[in-house]
Formats: sequence, C-alpha cells, structure tokens
Amino acid sequence: MTPDCRESVMRTWQSLLMARRRLLDAVSADLKAGGQPPLDVCQVLILLSLEPGRRLRPVELERKLELPQYTASRLLDRMEKSGLILREPCPGDGRGHHARLTETGDEALKSIWPAYHASIERHLGGNLCDVSAADLANLLDRIGKPAPATV
Repeated sequence: MTPDCRESVMRTWQSLLMARRRLLDAVSADLKAGGQPPLDVCQVLILLSLEPGRRLRPVELERKLELPQYTASRLLDRMEKSGLILREPCPGDGRGHHARLTETGDEALKSIWPAYHASIERHLGGNLCDVSAADLANLLDRIGKPAPATV
C-alpha cells in the first residue's frame, strides 16, 4: 500500500464497513427470527412515516436506502402488492409518482417497531452510553457530508 492514506483513517474506514455490515446482518437476523418483514421493508415504512404526507418519490427512497433503481422498484412492487404502500400520481409530473404509506403499512410499522427498536438497542445501544452515542452520531453526520473541495 502507498502512504497516500493515513493508517488511522484506513483503520477507521475498515471499522466503519465492518460495523455497518455486522449491524445490518444482526438486525436483519433478529427481524427474521421474530417473523418480521425484511429490513429493507422496515426502512421504507419508517422513512415514509417520517415524511410530511407520509410519501416520497421512488428516487428519494432509492437515495435514502442506497439501493439501485431496479432493486427499489421491485421492493416497492412487493410492498404495494402487500398493501403496505400505494403508488399515487405526482402532481405536476404526469410520469412521476409517490409511494405513500397506507393504513396497512402504518399498522405493520406499529407491529414491527418493538422488535426493530429492541434489536437496534441490543446491537448498537448495548455498546454505547448516551454520550458516546451522541458523539458517534455527530461524527458520522460530519463525515457523511461532502468533503471540502481541494485546490
């Protein structure tokens, strides 16, 4: 390897990747063991529940979920068939639409939430006190922003 990246930064990068994968796998396994829908379904329900009008355009969901368009489209198709979401025309855009949370989706989220919350608390919160959790969130928010331009 070349000295272009500091060892501490490379270690942080590897730790972030490993922690992300471990947490996603652990929460997914807990949801599956509890008979809950897959994590991506839970995430869509949560994201929609937090939005004004409880809806988002698919492209916004793709970005927030970090999913390719075809994967997000298939996920939304399955969720619509299950009655969790409804696709509605987007005002002012004849070709566009929103994914909107339905009552069924809202009820599913209420059912999922205790297991989802407990799993996150167990796998993430169990390793962090409140101060450390806040510090980590602040650090992740900071590094999640675009890097300053270099000249």
